[in-house]
Amino acid sequence: MTTDPGTDAGTEAVFSPHRFRAWRDATGTPSAALADAGGATVADVEACTRGEATPNRATLARWARLLGCTVRQLTSATPLDPREYWQAASEAMGPMSPDDLAVIADVLVHARARRDAHTTATRETTTQTAAHKTARKARTPWAPQAGTTGIVPT
Repeated sequence: MTTDPGTDAGTEAVFSPHRFRAWRDATGTPSAALADAGGATVADVEACTRGEATPNRATLARWARLLGCTVRQLTSATPLDPREYWQAASEAMGPMSPDDLAVIADVLVHARARRDAHTTATRETTTQTAAHKTARKARTPWAPQAGTTGIVPT
């Protein structure tokens, strides 16, 4: 294992922690299985997933085989670009069925409704709080008087 995650590779494809994590997420492959397959420790696998270490080519080839992808699908010329995760995730997931798309659309509609309700409630609370503070100031029977050290009744 090499511990240098950020060398400038130019156009050479190198290990991409984002692509590795996407394939792990898509396949549900646990760290222990990757460690066993790659002859590494669980800590090594986790370090690679976080981008803190880079596996050697042999380990990467064994991980690719276990994840059901090619070594090329775990490498990139821009390995630290977060967009790599989503590109690899779309490769790993494959095409979605109309039912899958309908479920996602439903989730997004409900998420938007919850967000809109939260935004409205936040605005109402902010308006009520401001109005309450203004009303409280108007009702305060005590006011500081110039030249005194404390507060006296008005």
